[in-house]
Amino acid sequence: MSSFHAPPRFARKVVRDLWFCISTPHLLGEPISADADVEFPRLIPDEWTTRVAWHPATVKWLKELDADATHLTTWIASNALQFRRMGYYFS
Repeated sequence: MSSFHAPPRFARKVVRDLWFCISTPHLLGEPISADADVEFPRLIPDEWTTRVAWHPATVKWLKELDADATHLTTWIASNALQFRRMGYYFS
């Protein structure tokens, strides 16, 4: 039996993207292949990101942002103009 839960519903794409960033297990931390020479340290355990993403306080905060994302979109816009190396959100 699977323990999969559908993600919370958010109307605004920017809030859905933020929840995805919070909830997604980290991509770095293990070798890309069995013969890869480089291994990146996993700074935050994947279990921690899952607990944070599904915590009632996180979901409440994101629902509040979904109702009024002005602060979030203003912050993103003000920072995205300066830094573009990692894309629009990760600047």
